[in-house]
Amino acid sequence: MEVVYRCCCGIDVHKKLIVACLNEGGRQELRELARYRKSLIEERSRESNRLQKILEGANIKLASAVKDINGVSSRKLLEKIIADDLPDADEVSRLIHKRMLPKLTQIMASIENIVTPLQLKSLSQVLDHIDDLNQRIRTLDAMVKEYMTEYEAAISAIDELPGIGRRSTEVILAEIGTDMSRFPSAAHISS
Repeated sequence: MEVVYRCCCGIDVHKKLIVACLNEGGRQELRELARYRKSLIEERSRESNRLQKILEGANIKLASAVKDINGVSSRKLLEKIIADDLPDADEVSRLIHKRMLPKLTQIMASIENIVTPLQLKSLSQVLDHIDDLNQRIRTLDAMVKEYMTEYEAAISAIDELPGIGRRSTEVILAEIGTDMSRFPSAAHISS
């Protein structure tokens, strides 16, 4: 069989990591690349589930009345509930987005329950944790974006390969760098 490429890399993208297998002239190297941002997003999903369980335990059925329990309108309502200040219909109509007004009666029914002090504290802690995770994700995204600007040529070149998106390209470059001089067929990728 004729050897077409002396150096090749296969990439397998999993939920929590990326596995890259490099074959260079018969030498193989296998690396697992962490996906830290992805783990933060998954943890935020777990906290969203925890939030929902706390609300269900308090018999607050907000998720049945709104599209996104983590949305801006839901958050305003939850902050009012945490402040132990159950809003009336007029206040709720000011807190929610206009397109949600037709569901006002359903929303009011979903939040009219007695919440214990422990549930309020738990709710507050979970919301704080979600906020912290969201801020960490935004910070990491900004750091990656700032750092990767000087490697835009390499990102664009790798991003053209089928099955590899921008985020995976950034992870790959962060792990292996852009020095492609040892890979003659990939020398055009260097920035």
